[in-house]
Amino acid sequence: MKYTRTGVVILVLLIWQTVFANWLFPEYPHYDVLLLLMVHAGLYESWRHAVVCAIFAGVLMDNISGEPFGFYTSFYFWSIVGIRLSAIYLYILNRLLPTFLVAGLVFLEHCFSWLVWGGAETAFLSGHLFACEAEALLTSWFMLAIFRRYFREIPPVDMPVPVSRV
Repeated sequence: MKYTRTGVVILVLLIWQTVFANWLFPEYPHYDVLLLLMVHAGLYESWRHAVVCAIFAGVLMDNISGEPFGFYTSFYFWSIVGIRLSAIYLYILNRLLPTFLVAGLVFLEHCFSWLVWGGAETAFLSGHLFACEAEALLTSWFMLAIFRRYFREIPPVDMPVPVSRV
């Protein structure tokens, strides 16, 4: 059931990113909204669920994007690995940490895309990256809060955490 819900979220985010975001706001650049799900899966889901999410989302993005095949699958997989390793040292219940992780992944994705294309893409050097970073910082906190409520893995702030009776 959890994999089905994650698949539906991936498809909804993919449709939003490819159709509606460009239709509603054609003059603004957009960041990869599937990075939001990768951050959520990397921080709050099991290892197996996060890897399945990364592979499924990566294969779908590889099929519809102009990047070389395997770029998004490998980037999503290694972003999950990096998030899981950084979660050892970071306090994952901090509400601002996922927002800055998304902004960092947006920057890394632009850097790797620029490297894959051999420095040919001039959008990396223009205001495109700044606009994507600003959008990621402004919208990711809200979207990640929706993911936390939808997947019900983290209790809301106003609910007390249950204490075990040992």
